[in-house]
Formats: sequence, structure tokens, C-alpha cells
Amino acid sequence: LKELDGTVIRKWTSTNVPYQLTGVLEAGKKYVLHEAATADGWAYTEDIIFTVSLDGSVDKVIMRDRPTHVKISKTEQTGITGLSGARMEIRNMAGQSVFEWRSDGTPKDIIGVLVAGQDYVLHEETPPDGYAYSEDIRFTVAMDGTVQEIIMKDQPTEVAVSKKAITGEEEIPGTKLRIETVDGVSVYEWISSDEPSVLTGILKANTDYVLVETQPAPGYAYSEAVRFHVSSDGGIDQVEMRDRPTDVRLSKKKITGEEELPGATMQVVDREGNVIDEWISGNTPRELTGVLTAGETYYLREKLPIPGWAYGEEVVFHVSRDGSVDQVVMRDKPTHVEIEKAKSAGGSLAGAHLQLLDSFGKVVREWISDGEREIIIGGLIAGAEYKLVETQAPSGYEVAAPVTFKVAENGEVQVVIMYDRLRTSGGGGEIPKEPEMSIRKVDQNGSGLAGAQITVYRKDGSVLFTGSTGRDGRL
Repeated sequence: LKELDGTVIRKWTSTNVPYQLTGVLEAGKKYVLHEAATADGWAYTEDIIFTVSLDGSVDKVIMRDRPTHVKISKTEQTGITGLSGARMEIRNMAGQSVFEWRSDGTPKDIIGVLVAGQDYVLHEETPPDGYAYSEDIRFTVAMDGTVQEIIMKDQPTEVAVSKKAITGEEEIPGTKLRIETVDGVSVYEWISSDEPSVLTGILKANTDYVLVETQPAPGYAYSEAVRFHVSSDGGIDQVEMRDRPTDVRLSKKKITGEEELPGATMQVVDREGNVIDEWISGNTPRELTGVLTAGETYYLREKLPIPGWAYGEEVVFHVSRDGSVDQVVMRDKPTHVEIEKAKSAGGSLAGAHLQLLDSFGKVVREWISDGEREIIIGGLIAGAEYKLVETQAPSGYEVAAPVTFKVAENGEVQVVIMYDRLRTSGGGGEIPKEPEMSIRKVDQNGSGLAGAQITVYRKDGSVLFTGSTGRDGRL
């Protein structure tokens, strides 16, 4: 209580009952009721000037306080739309929490809690999912109890994910990607395009995630998972994953040695039988970079071998997932045919004049038997038909009928025997007419069986023909 000139007459602290002054103040005189300090949570009231009654009646002077009132809004960056789920806190200047709540999308009214005239800090303990942390806001509570509005705006998190080749800066479209928590829980999946993928408001701020490639683009290997951290301040986080192209090197070599075998027509075929690549082997391996799919199974086939060489056995191979170089080798054996001139009664026969004709009737080999097998390695075409003809029999023997045979496609040793019978009189003679015959070896479903060794005998027990079936099961 003060004089008009500011002289303090009386000080007290209010209680829950009125404060009485009896016989202290002069009748008819003016005084000032001043609030020197408010109760916590209440605003300061303006001074009240009053006059003491002349007649001694009781004067009632009432000073009314308003509570402090702070309205806090948590919004997205435009300041219009409220955000739910943020853990908010008001701290005093000593860093102690004086009020906490979780935002619900509407402004929070804090009434009668904060001390008028004091400074506080509005702090975001945890932002809503998909939003970054806001900077602290320092404010002073109004002295007069007017409503104060404070808006804290959050920016969404922003992560730019690039999928690139191991070299270069262009994006790789068509990759299936997934972001997981560090515990392996899927958060977001998408397919890459020719631009970086920007994830806005999807990931939590100040949190670690893992970028996983679930399926690479065609021709690329799987990349290792990339762990990254989403910043807390709302800045754009750059995450980059680089892929290696698949790299498969296909070699065509001899059964022995390491030199390439040029001239064979080769194919790479997928599981559905689609031809992915076809080429003629050269002096260096065939290199398929960025062509085959990582983790998939393929087949290396020989469509047509080099003359004098057998078909190589089909090679099954798997493309590495990590982009390492895959070496695939197919080895060929030369064709191997051994021709024996024998007596029908047993034993080798020397002195026979023999010719080997191809399917066009061209003589490809000619010799006189010497009692040993005629060994032809790499001289005949795999799968092709040849005819063994005796142009002149040894003295005392009949000229044998021609023997037709097909060269084995697998390079196995193939023995062809031509038998001569003793003549009843004379020596030598005309070439008998060749019997016509077609033979095919099949399985129970009617499909041709390759590699079967078949011998055809005459009625007298002598061998008319011997050979191996080709890929279609035919001799």
C-alpha cells in the first residue's frame, strides 16, 4: 500500500481472507494499492487508486488477477495444419521441465501454470513420425495476463535415395528397393526411376535405417545393404547405393589345355529355353556384361561344334549376386572314330582297300588296312553320317557291303567294324548293293535317345553295321 508519492505504507502477502487496515489510513485521503509480486501462475494487475471514506464506513478495495495464459500450437511448416504425436515440454531457464504434453493437432492452452514475467523454453522432446526436430523457442510470459500464442513449426524429414552404377552418375531405373528399420521391419518399398527417389515425411528424424535391394535392375548384381541416419534438423539426407553389372565370361576350350577353341556356334539359354545370346567362339572368352540377371540360372549350349570336334556337354551356371566375375568353361573332345577291318570268323584283316565317304559321296579318307584299327581323331564331323566302303577285298575274301554310321556327338570313342567273309572261290569282286535301313532309338515317351551303341547283324551272324545314335536318336 503506497502514498500517491510512492511512499510505502504497508507490505503483506495475500491469503485466502481479505487483508484489513483499521485506524491506519486518513479519511478522505487517496492511496495506491500496488501488486509487487504475483502468485505463481497469475498475471500482474494494474495499480488501484482509492479514497478512504470520510464517514468511517468500511471501504472495500478489490484487486482481481488474471491467470497467465499461453497457447501453443504444433504445426507443419506452413503453420496452418496442426500435428499430432509430438512430445512437447516447457522448461525453465534452469533446464527443469515445468509442463509436458503430447500434441493432438489442436493448440494447447497452458493457463495459470507459468509465472508472469519469467522466461521459458519451448522444447520438442520427440517430433511426430515423419517430421524433423524444431529448434527450441524461448519466450517471456506476459505480465498482464494477455493470451500469448506461440507456434512451433516442424519440417518433414526428407531423404533422397540414388541408385547408380558402380561408375558414372546416372540413375538406374527398375530396381526394387526397400527401407527397413535396423531390426529388419519393412518401412517403405518402391521401384527406382531415372531420378533420385525423394522420401518426404516418411522416415523418423534422428533414426537409423537400412536401404535394401530386393531385386536389381536387369543386368545388375545385388548391392550390399546401406545403413544411414535421418538427420534431426529437417535437412535433405542423401543416400546412395551403387550396383555392379553382372559379368559372365564364357570360354570354349579343348578337353585339355587352356587355349580358346574358335569356330563353335554357342548359345546362352535361360530356364524357359529362350536364347539370350548366340555367337561363334573366338580366341578370347565371350564376355556378357550387364546382360544376365543376378542370381538366375542359365545354360551354356553348343549349337554347332567345330568340324572334327564333338558337342560339349551342356553347362549349367548361376550368375553371382554380388557382381563378381563368373567364369564358365565348356570343354570339347575331338571326334574319335576307330575303324576295324575284320574277318567274319574273327581276327583283324589286312590288305583291304577302304574309303570313307561323307554324306555328299566325297572321299574324305582312303587307306589299306594293315591289321590295326584306323584311328581318326578330330577328322570327322560330330553327328554327321559317313559311309565306309570296301573298294577291294583282300585275296580270298568277298567285298563287304558298305557300312553307314553316324559320328557320336559326345566325343566318346566309337568303333566301326567291317567284316569280310571268305570267298568260296576266286578273289575280289563287285561291291554288293547296300541294304536300305533306318534306325531310331527312343524312350518310353517316344523321344530320341542319344549315345546308344547299336550293332546290326546279318543272318549269318556277321556285323552289317555298328554306330552311335545322335541327338534325335537316329543312326
